[in-house]
Amino acid sequence: MEFLLLDLEPSQYAKIKDLGGGHVFQDRMRSMGLKEGSSVKLIAKEPFGGPIVVKVGNTRVTLGRGMASKILVEKQTA
Repeated sequence: MEFLLLDLEPSQYAKIKDLGGGHVFQDRMRSMGLKEGSSVKLIAKEPFGGPIVVKVGNTRVTLGRGMASKILVEKQTA
């Protein structure tokens, strides 16, 4: 089942299925290690509409909620 990256809860794992948005957005996400097929773990959702933090490999990436709402993922187990 597919969800938005924004819909994950902290400590959940997912695999990126699709990077929405345009080419500039997709290139930016790929430059940070977020690409189709990558496994990610949601580390934190900051309160009051703040950013989210995900782990991709050994790297932590902070994304605004608008960016996270464009990324489609499939939930995975650890």
